Amino acid sequence: MKQITSQDLKNAIRENPAWASTLTEPFRITDYCDMEGSMITHLSPLLHFTGRNEEGNVASFIKCASLLVAEGKFNGGVSFKGSGIKRIDPENLIITKPNNAGWAAGFTGCTKLKVAEGTFPGWVCFAESSVEQIDVEKLIIIQPDSEGNAASFLDCTNLKIAQGSFPGFVGFSESGIERIDPEKLVISQPDNNGCAASFAGCLSLRVAEGTFPGFVDFSQSGIERIEAEKLIISRPDNKGDAAAFMACDYLIVALGFFPGAVNFGGSRIERIDLDNLVISQPNIAGNAALFWGCRSLKVAEGSFPGFVDFTWAGIERIHPTKLTITEQNKAGIAAVFQNCESLKVAEGTFPGFVDFGGSGVERILQLVITKTNSEGLSASFKDCFELNPNRIPGPTRWIQPDVLLDPESKDLFERILLAHLILKGDSIPEL
Repeated sequence: MKQITSQDLKNAIRENPAWASTLTEPFRITDYCDMEGSMITHLSPLLHFTGRNEEGNVASFIKCASLLVAEGKFNGGVSFKGSGIKRIDPENLIITKPNNAGWAAGFTGCTKLKVAEGTFPGWVCFAESSVEQIDVEKLIIIQPDSEGNAASFLDCTNLKIAQGSFPGFVGFSESGIERIDPEKLVISQPDNNGCAASFAGCLSLRVAEGTFPGFVDFSQSGIERIEAEKLIISRPDNKGDAAAFMACDYLIVALGFFPGAVNFGGSRIERIDLDNLVISQPNIAGNAALFWGCRSLKVAEGSFPGFVDFTWAGIERIHPTKLTITEQNKAGIAAVFQNCESLKVAEGTFPGFVDFGGSGVERILQLVITKTNSEGLSASFKDCFELNPNRIPGPTRWIQPDVLLDPESKDLFERILLAHLILKGDSIPEL
């Protein structure tokens, strides 16, 4: 095999941009080959790029606008970013090993590339390309990179179906994905953080479904429905979170089966499905679900294994028998209803501190708090300016505010009798 340097190759390309198409015998390029901005029009499987740089890359064809087919033999990472690549030759693009970070190839910004295919020994990036189709049979990624990532289709606006077999995390964020194929999207393992896939910002995606080995992010997507039976997440990420549906403006019902905490914050949720929202365990911080900023959610209900956040939600009522929280979080907090202006009555049973600060609470009914937080506080009604002692009905018991309540609420509560606020284990004398 003839050996040449990258400079020899550049000289040959200057004389004939199609030089590689004339080869009849193999050539080995012995050092790292940077062809960025070159007029090269052809590569060839007879060109063997073997000179790895410090990052483990062997060649760069960035912005090679006349290069139309990705082919050749590479002993390390190769970048075709922003080039004129129209097609990847699955038989003649041979990458024997990835770079030091586990990256095999980059096709970022290849606006003429329509099909994702080829065999790669590591992570592949198709971000911002014109990929319309992932060829399930012909796109083969052998292993993920050092962080557990397999592929990126970030901002591939022409890509409509999420499918393919991947050995690690796949990013479809801000792409044109309209549908997840539950049978043809196979992710064998999550990344090092326990994340399996991201569909964040996929505005054309309507249904959350598919099988995932870790956390899935649907934030700011067009999700209208969670398919409870077809969305299967086998385990949460390393922090104990299972899924995120933050700012999903079309998602009306909170449901699904999750092995960890779920974030619905800022979404359009109107209702929590009591039978079909099942969270098996909280995250490592003890948090189970977040509904902060869900302005269309009117009733606080559902069963949760840990802390629930209703901050800035449209909550008008806490359902005393249908809101079940089994444990407080690591900070000793069970629930937060901060700034829920439409909430008028504080009631329900909680296994830890509850924050009603800044809410519209006018009166307190059967409010049972079984444990305090780590500071010995059971509840806060700070800035609840609508709370009126004349609206507290029924038999009353006096509880020292500095023992049970936010100290900043003390002045208010020295003038108020609380009805049925019970701290388990304490002896509360009758007046």
